[in-house]
Amino acid sequence: MKSYYFKTLVVFLLAVLITDTVKAQSLYVRLNTGYAFATGAHEMEDFTNVTYNSQGASEEQIKVSFGQGLNFGAIVGYKFNDNMGAELGVSMMKGSKFTSKIDDLEDDYTAETSLSGDMIKINPSFVLFSGMDGVNPYAKFGFAVGIGKIKGEYNENDDNDIINFKMEMDGGSAIGITAGLGVIIDINDKMSFFTELNTLNMSYAPTKGRLTEVTYNGQNLLDFMSTSEKEFEFVDKLSSSDDESDSKPGKQLKTYYPFSNIGINLGMQISF
Repeated sequence: MKSYYFKTLVVFLLAVLITDTVKAQSLYVRLNTGYAFATGAHEMEDFTNVTYNSQGASEEQIKVSFGQGLNFGAIVGYKFNDNMGAELGVSMMKGSKFTSKIDDLEDDYTAETSLSGDMIKINPSFVLFSGMDGVNPYAKFGFAVGIGKIKGEYNENDDNDIINFKMEMDGGSAIGITAGLGVIIDINDKMSFFTELNTLNMSYAPTKGRLTEVTYNGQNLLDFMSTSEKEFEFVDKLSSSDDESDSKPGKQLKTYYPFSNIGINLGMQISF
């Protein structure tokens, strides 16, 4: 008889535990936007502000990190219970523009170079919730796979002779580490507001590039350039035996560009 009551009690406790776990499970969707500030800024060769005048010259180094800019994203998440969950996010970062300039006041010469980077990221994360009602702090960590693009523009004015270049670099992918701290504030049973501080540690090396515009005093020169002059392949290693045909893209060594950042996101969460 005692064995019967004991078995009944165990079955009852297991049923309660399973019911509570099922109740705690939930699917949710998030929409968010925010801004990221660059970390791990990089000093690029010849990317400086230089001014020449009758007093001499001054030079200022410009630090660049393509992780700075606006973020837009969506997340699908699933809570296994009140304290654990997983998310899969997709986001787009529109990077800020960095500009360097040479200004020679004596010889009527100016040159300006601008660079910016965009990144699409897929971000799986593991989430730890506090389980509190109403206001629910959480922490998350995971990794990101990024598909990037770097755009550049060069404008030169030498005594009213004007040269313009535009270029793009893309191809390949990057892998980085992500982490975040946030808080969910319930509006009702289905809708919540959230804010999150997150970090990304990532660098990206394009595998191909191309000139998209080349003009001299308004005249298009791109059509007169060979493939090797206007298209590029970025490789890990160069060799004297590489094919350097004018009909093929020119080869250059890869460069890794910083995309690390720390940012804040705001958004809405809808639970199902």
